[in-house]
Amino acid sequence: MNRQHVLHFFRHAKPIKTGVLLGKTNISIDPTYEIKPISHNSHINLISSPLKRCTETASRLFPFGQCSIEPALREFDFGCWDGVPYEQLWQENSTLGDFWHDPWSTKPPQGESMVHFHTRVMTWWTQFLTELVTSPNNQTFAFVTHAGVMKLLLLHLMGVTKPTGQQLANLEIGYLSQLKVVVLVDENAKAWPKVVF
Repeated sequence: MNRQHVLHFFRHAKPIKTGVLLGKTNISIDPTYEIKPISHNSHINLISSPLKRCTETASRLFPFGQCSIEPALREFDFGCWDGVPYEQLWQENSTLGDFWHDPWSTKPPQGESMVHFHTRVMTWWTQFLTELVTSPNNQTFAFVTHAGVMKLLLLHLMGVTKPTGQQLANLEIGYLSQLKVVVLVDENAKAWPKVVF
């Protein structure tokens, strides 16, 4: 019997500090930023990145949801560039442009490589789908995560296995943006995810 699971991926709300490169930097969301609760349904499987800007967003979007933490959904670690204003980064770092142009070949100082980030997110996604196909019931999930994670997932679902810097840059994911994915599980326990707009 076919089953259908619905996955909603949300980018976190506006952080209290903007204009900086935010990866591992753990700051809160802007308390004045309006967030309307999406659901009071406690049966939604709510999963968040461990960073505060995501867990705080999750608690405001789904006030009655029980939130689980998934470390694999945290943002890219920009190392020494993390939390630094963009203007300062462009003035002081000759390799920043190289990173944006080809993130697979250039790594931020003391930061995460694109290979590691991609492997982390895709390993989680593969394991998640493997567990999902064994579920006997249709389920709904809400994930609160980051732009970098959502870009990788969206491009992967579109068949892009190794996105270029240009492909990543061409996707603009605003605060509280949502990516909806429906996963159909067929009679052979194979998952068929598709993006739904």
